[in-house]
Amino acid sequence: MIGRYLTGAVGTGDNRRNKYLTVEEINNIVNAGRSIFPLYEDGGYETAYFTEVQGLQDGYKAGEAAN
Repeated sequence: MIGRYLTGAVGTGDNRRNKYLTVEEINNIVNAGRSIFPLYEDGGYETAYFTEVQGLQDGYKAGEAAN
């Protein structure tokens, strides 16, 4: 089982690269006989980020990204 991000990027400048799951990667993982569980992360660097409203917004964004 492999966990993969649905959105986002890491690094800066020339080292910046996407970390989101692609259709090609999904096909490669599934064809190798593995399964995938999606991860969504957007912010959350400070405790104040974690509110009910923010959770609902992030849940909606995660659902949209998974489609």
